[in-house]
Amino acid sequence: IRTQGKEDFSLSIKGLDIGVATAMTEFPVEMEGTFNMDISLKGFADAPVIEGSMEVNKGKINQFEYKSFNGEFEYRKHKLSWLFNLNTGQMKPLILDGYMPLHLSLKEQQEMFSGNTPLNVNLYTEQFPMTFIEVANISTLKTKGHIVCDLKVSGVLDKPRPSGFFRVENSAIEIPEFGINYKDLQLELFADSAEVALKKFRINQENGFLKTDGKVQFDSSLISGKIINMEFGLSAKDFFLVRHSDYQLQLSGSAFLEGDTREPRVGGDIEILRSSFYLPALTGENKAKFKDEQGMPLLVKEKRKMQSVQDTLSQNRLVVKEEKRTDPPNIYKNLRGSMNITIPKNTWIKSPDMRLELGGDFNTVKNGPELEVFGTIRIIRGYYELLGRRFTIKEGELIFQGGKEINPQIILEAEYVFRTPAREKRILLLKVSGKAKTPQLEFFLEEQKISEGDAIAYIMFGRSMDELTAGQQEGLAATGGASTTEDLAVGLAANLISAELTKLVGQKLNLDYIEIKSQDDWQSSSFVVGKYLTNDLFVSYQREFGNSQDDTVPRQIVTMEYELTEFLFLELLGNSKYNGFDVIFKFDSE
Repeated sequence: IRTQGKEDFSLSIKGLDIGVATAMTEFPVEMEGTFNMDISLKGFADAPVIEGSMEVNKGKINQFEYKSFNGEFEYRKHKLSWLFNLNTGQMKPLILDGYMPLHLSLKEQQEMFSGNTPLNVNLYTEQFPMTFIEVANISTLKTKGHIVCDLKVSGVLDKPRPSGFFRVENSAIEIPEFGINYKDLQLELFADSAEVALKKFRINQENGFLKTDGKVQFDSSLISGKIINMEFGLSAKDFFLVRHSDYQLQLSGSAFLEGDTREPRVGGDIEILRSSFYLPALTGENKAKFKDEQGMPLLVKEKRKMQSVQDTLSQNRLVVKEEKRTDPPNIYKNLRGSMNITIPKNTWIKSPDMRLELGGDFNTVKNGPELEVFGTIRIIRGYYELLGRRFTIKEGELIFQGGKEINPQIILEAEYVFRTPAREKRILLLKVSGKAKTPQLEFFLEEQKISEGDAIAYIMFGRSMDELTAGQQEGLAATGGASTTEDLAVGLAANLISAELTKLVGQKLNLDYIEIKSQDDWQSSSFVVGKYLTNDLFVSYQREFGNSQDDTVPRQIVTMEYELTEFLFLELLGNSKYNGFDVIFKFDSE
């Protein structure tokens, strides 16, 4: 290789194992295959001629496997040209060819690119398998179908003109890891100089679908120009965006995005028909962690949870201090509009200690740099476990009132029904108020406010804090001691077993609602399960076990709740003693 005069150089590589070569580096992509290449340098230092060819056989990039990738390239007279083929061994190859202006000189330094000389780049295939998407490093990704495309970039380097089409046919994408299963996917994309048009994007799914179309216009060209207008519309009906054992989301509705980057506008109405979210999976917590805690004493578990929350808050505070704020993209910064979200019911928030059904309406509004939320989310039914005891939600609301900070007002009431050592039925009420980030907790026993210490004592032992000291000793002396102590132990064990059975059965049967309660120290218990059969039909089954002092209480109850309209419900009830139905009107007094 000379900086003056005639050139004469060649390089040949045969049988290089790409997997071994990349393993010796920190290359983030897993690659396999056998690499061959021949390249020669001829001509003169001020006008070199480069010719070459390369080939990869039995290649693999992450999960994507291909039979061969080969091609030829040449540089001569200030022009670089090439022809490459990617062949999977199925259907037709993907071909990339073309030329572009390039100035190379080994004699002196000069500008390599000239903006006024023509270029031509082509990417086309008659039928290429969709498996190329498996380049993404997702182990569970599966694809089906093929693409057809003929995309070109012509013009000059300073003002390239793209054109052509890209189409997906008979395609499906499945990613079980994320709950994605789109079995009928269709896509048509067209480009013409300064406009890109999405003619069709549709996913058919059982009885539902999601579709969108639109276009983006540029002031000069697709590559070098600025967006002067965009128009996109989206509609969906009974469409499962994700469907996973830990989370699912089914929706209907419509939305739009229009305008330019200076004044983009968004709007629409979305209805969440069915959804559920298992919080530990979404927050990245390991489910095994909860299994490991099954044998821990309650106070140890609660203390560990509190410590975990404190540690998380401390870490978050440190991260916030260290993070640097970055300005959002202009298209988001300038975005204006609103989106109405409706949740009729059948939206569940789940965790090992909680199961809540939500409903409501709220509106996301962006009239400035910050996103604001207005509206109310109701808690329709559910429970929360505190210190191994189940609190049933009586009523609850999250009220969003807008503002820069998303910090809704909380109104929540939950009750815990228990029996004292004297077998007296008592109701402990928990009221939560204030803001979500600074909630205020109050405990009431038969409408009389009590301290948090007494509340914990009632939850754990069925008696007040004072009764655990002098009062407890007096009670033991009057009754002989043995039976009272035994009752406390049996009662505590009964509630713990009930809590663990509830978790186990709920996970195995994938029920929307489950409740197991014990009364009179397991002499009388009830078992309630419920599930949505459709978005409008909720069925529950209740079974009584053990002895009952009231023979009029039915042993089994089946209830069906059907929503006729937004405000009108029909409830059918059947058991061994009587059958009947209720017509229920629900309305907001405000």
